[in-house]
Amino acid sequence: MRYGITLGDPTGISAEVLLKGAEKLPEGTYIIYGSLQPILSAQRKTGKKLPLKTIKEPEEAKEKGFYLIEVVEGSFSEGKPDKKSGEASVKYLEKAVDHALEGRINSLTTLPISKEQII
Repeated sequence: MRYGITLGDPTGISAEVLLKGAEKLPEGTYIIYGSLQPILSAQRKTGKKLPLKTIKEPEEAKEKGFYLIEVVEGSFSEGKPDKKSGEASVKYLEKAVDHALEGRINSLTTLPISKEQII
């Protein structure tokens, strides 16, 4: 099974939630839909590391572990949600939902978003 996780708001606490929660997840194949920069920033901030492999398609995740489909590249300003971060949140979700509807991932969980920025 492939479990999808959307990163949520790349300027908020989502990446930290991911890092802190990852160690509590059962062993499995997890595909994160998001951006690399917020995850790297959260790793520096928390000291927690997530062994993450970057892939382009869910089918590349053949072993258990954590994978990233980088839906939106670039950097975001931590703690400052804006139109760019809102658009990124939506793109993460759209890509993950498409993959779920196509049967390429088996489940989908979303991390926190800034609702004000996705309108």
